[in-house]
Amino acid sequence: MRQAKRLLHRGAIDELVAAIDQLAVGRRAKDINEHRDYFVRNKARMQYAAFRAARVPTGSGAIESAVRRVINMRMKSNGMFWLEVNAEGMLLLRSYLKADRLDALVDWSLAAGVSWWHNHAAGALMPSTPLVANTANDAEMARAA
Repeated sequence: MRQAKRLLHRGAIDELVAAIDQLAVGRRAKDINEHRDYFVRNKARMQYAAFRAARVPTGSGAIESAVRRVINMRMKSNGMFWLEVNAEGMLLLRSYLKADRLDALVDWSLAAGVSWWHNHAAGALMPSTPLVANTANDAEMARAA
């Protein structure tokens, strides 16, 4: 098991699959192969060495903590009730604010000639990925839409 963890954390998925193949004999081969196939199917996602080099956390603890702080503590106070669409809008605003991209959201909204919350409430996707696209690209895409 330690060897499998080391291979996984090194990003050596092919070696890990080969090690699993050696275990897949006898009655349990079918069950083992089902688990083996998970690693084969998700190889592209299992770039733990690259994640570690980029200092990206791979555990769920940071996400769970953020959900607890942002959603539970800030949006679920006594007497607070949110419609789902309003809560999603508030979280979208907060994500833009925290990513220092609030100006991009306002620029996109003005260029599109429609308020961002109207589009969001209608279930329409904005014309660019919120945290990746640049402001010039947002405005250009809004004009094309």
